[in-house]
Amino acid sequence: MGIPLVLLFAVQKRYRMLVGGFVLFSCAYLLGFFFKISLAERYIFFIICMLQLAVSRWCREWCAGFYFRSLSSFKTAAAWLLLLLLVAGAAIQGIRVYREFILPAFTVSPDRRSISYLSPNRMQRELARYLKEGDIVLSDLYTSWSVPVYTGAKIIALYHSAPHVRDNRERTQALDIFFNTATSSEERQTILKRYGVTHILLNYQIAGKKIEPALQKAGFEVIAHNDMFCLFSVISDSRR
Repeated sequence: MGIPLVLLFAVQKRYRMLVGGFVLFSCAYLLGFFFKISLAERYIFFIICMLQLAVSRWCREWCAGFYFRSLSSFKTAAAWLLLLLLVAGAAIQGIRVYREFILPAFTVSPDRRSISYLSPNRMQRELARYLKEGDIVLSDLYTSWSVPVYTGAKIIALYHSAPHVRDNRERTQALDIFFNTATSSEERQTILKRYGVTHILLNYQIAGKKIEPALQKAGFEVIAHNDMFCLFSVISDSRR
């Protein structure tokens, strides 16, 4: 809805700063996309901001055509609407945090007489026993994010775009290919060799269970396994 409104404002020669901002940020993003500059992806947020402003200006003009008893009543209604949106957003985020982080951190005993706490970072802390500085770990994009912090090991791709990693897009695509169940063993070996991988980490909460049998069949040694993850050591032939 925002894009047609921006085009309409451009034709009507109104809100030129808003239209100019949209054009400027869109051009910056397109340049980054075609020249594969990861940092340019952040301009998407600026583009969305311009579109939201366009919609808000249109809503203000549309609402101004209706009769309100006074300006104060209009402001009061707008304030209550914004407050409602704020509360709804906070509630949605709170439910998500409770479901994904707080709830998994507590376990109830079978007799329901006691509750034990399990750190949300217990997987990362466990990995520190098996990984060290200089190791290169291949895992899904989200799990990889925290591996260097706890272990000092290197990873294949970054969760957030970084300008100093010029091929991060290709690395992310390589992870998608590796975790695809349709990928052949030869393709996985090519990816492992390309990035000098020493370990493969499967986080059961996110990805990996479906390809675990294929990795075991390929001869990778399991050096750590529990209900949270499985850590493989890459055989030397795949790193030559």
